[in-house]
This record gives sequence, structure tokens and C-alpha cells, in this order.
Amino acid sequence: FDPWQKELLRRVTELLPDGELRWRSCLISCPRQVGKTEVISAIGLWALLRKPNQFNIGIASQADQARILYDRLQRIIAANPVLKSMMTKLTDTRGIRTTEGTRYEIRAAKASTLQGIPISIGLVDEVHLVDDAAWSALVAGQGARPDSMLVGITTAGDENSALLDDSIVTGK
Repeated sequence: FDPWQKELLRRVTELLPDGELRWRSCLISCPRQVGKTEVISAIGLWALLRKPNQFNIGIASQADQARILYDRLQRIIAANPVLKSMMTKLTDTRGIRTTEGTRYEIRAAKASTLQGIPISIGLVDEVHLVDDAAWSALVAGQGARPDSMLVGITTAGDENSALLDDSIVTGK
């Protein structure tokens, strides 16, 4: 990882003194071709290892993009014998489960498929392309549980982007 990626990962995964996550949502905006997939894959792996019996989800506006992240995560696991011994695939395309019961699944970015899912960590790739209803379904999936987080990452927009502001900052 580059120094900025390491610092970003430290901040996104920051914990409060009681061990709970500091943030309920994080938005990462970065330029193209700087390692966005590596960052979101690292957060996905951290989510799998963080606690037992959690449900983590990865979505993207296109199934192909969600699959790229899933494949990257699978390659990281397959290349490390310790990680490999701790995890199994649910299927070749849909998810990973740890021996402690934590799951990471990829889903379509459609509100109807995300309703009612109790999310521990939600990863949203190219969040600027995901509609507000899908984001709102993920927020609802967090419920009142303080130890859950949504992480959106994008290569578009800036601090003046109304779309990103409406979708992420206000939780719409």
C-alpha cells in the first residue's frame, strides 16, 4: 500500500475506546487508477476478520464491478494459507464465509434486494452510480446497531457534488 492508502485504512477502521466503530458511514473519493480496488478489498477483508457472526455486503451499480471486488478479495485469500484455512466460498460468485460465521456477499445495487438485510459492514463501489433507494436500504439495514458502517468509494465528484452530498452525507 502507498502511505495515503495506509492512513486512509487506519482512519476508516478506527475504533472508539469501547471497541465500537468510530464511523457509521465513510465516503472515499479518489482519482482513477490510484488503487481504489485495493483499498475497498482491504476493507472487505478487514470486515471478514473483524468479528464473528457478522453479515457484510458489497454492492456496485454493475454486477461486473461487484465481481471485480469479489475476485480480488478471493485472490488475496487464496494467496495466503492462513486466510485460506479460515474461509470458505459460499459459491463461486456470491460470497465468502469465515470459520467463525462471518459472511461477505455481493448483491445487486437494487433497493428491493437489499431491504431487511442486517448489515455489519456495507461496501459500495462507485457510490455515485448507485441510486438513493439502494443506499437508503443499506442505511436501514444498519438499524440502530452502533457497530455497523457503510463505506462508499468513488472516482467521481468532489466536496461540491450535490449527488454525493445528498446520497452520503445526509443518508438519503
